[in-house]
Amino acid sequence: MIYSKKMNKTDESIDTINLKIAADAAYTQIIRLATFMVASRMDFDISRIEDLRIAVDEACNYAILNSAAKSYLEVRIRAKQDELEILISFQKSAASEKAQTDLGVFSRMILESVLDGFELFQEGELDRILLRKNRQ
Repeated sequence: MIYSKKMNKTDESIDTINLKIAADAAYTQIIRLATFMVASRMDFDISRIEDLRIAVDEACNYAILNSAAKSYLEVRIRAKQDELEILISFQKSAASEKAQTDLGVFSRMILESVLDGFELFQEGELDRILLRKNRQ
């Protein structure tokens, strides 16, 4: 785990936590815990923290189900002035590459209802899910 505190006044990012964990549901709790800790430090209220828990679970489940065997999830949790941003990166398996390229309708509805924004995109060999939640 890598933790860095930004000191540059021109960068709106305050704190960043980077995690690299096995793409296994057993480790999703680590991502939720790290997200909870950063959101708490940012004074998110309990209902917004619960929204983040739901969103992180949904995004991690999608990433794990579509990850290549024995791969990792790379997670960046970034605290900005009034927003928390969680980026989950993973390498898709060959089977999921052919079967599904987007979130399911139900997953999309869940993320839309609990977040202020999210994106699913591909960058190089990695698929990425970016989650955004405002403090207010």
